Amino acid sequence: LFLALGCSAPPRGGSPGNEKPPEAPASRPAPRPASRPAPEPSFHGRTLSAWIKQFQEVEDYGARVQAADALAAIGAPAAPALAESLQDPELRFLASVSLKKIGPPAVPEVIRVLSDPDEETRLAAAGVLGGIGPQAKEAVPALMEMVKKGSSMERWVALEALGNIGPAAKAAIPLVLSILEHKGGPDLTTSQKLRALKVLEGLLRDENALVRRAAASVLERIGGKKGAGK
Repeated sequence: LFLALGCSAPPRGGSPGNEKPPEAPASRPAPRPASRPAPEPSFHGRTLSAWIKQFQEVEDYGARVQAADALAAIGAPAAPALAESLQDPELRFLASVSLKKIGPPAVPEVIRVLSDPDEETRLAAAGVLGGIGPQAKEAVPALMEMVKKGSSMERWVALEALGNIGPAAKAAIPLVLSILEHKGGPDLTTSQKLRALKVLEGLLRDENALVRRAAASVLERIGGKKGAGK
């Protein structure tokens, strides 16, 4: 019929103008650029690892002081190496000073050192936590364990640290009471008992009135500051 009319037959599959255009190939998402590792912390143009190496390996004291100051300035990323350095008698003092300067970010690393096998290392760690003060409150349970189970010197330093932490050491009230009244607590010397009293006196500054009254009550029972903190 189409040939008789002089027309060409429409293409198979439908009438002219109804053909579906070919579908474009699905576009693939562009590949993400590979993430680059974070740059190593640095101070005065030198990397953290370079300062750690200078601090731990260079024997010149002036170079160690310079490195200790740089590590303190770098802050939290330097805390693990400084806490590890508490184990070295030659580095212990400078490491302690730098950790105190770093402050709260160093506390978790220093708490780990409280379980070190060496007593001098544990004492240094407790001293650092006491030097950081109230912001080292997460160390209170570990310091209480040191008071319970440590040597005479460890008890002395741990009680000093708890006293410096102040009101945040409120969980230590029962332990301090047991020490001062000799009810199952370790037998402490007079100087250690004075530090136990310091813990209680610090709690007299707590914002919670109930904690202040509890501390004042204990102090009254053992002959401390009567009537304080009410």
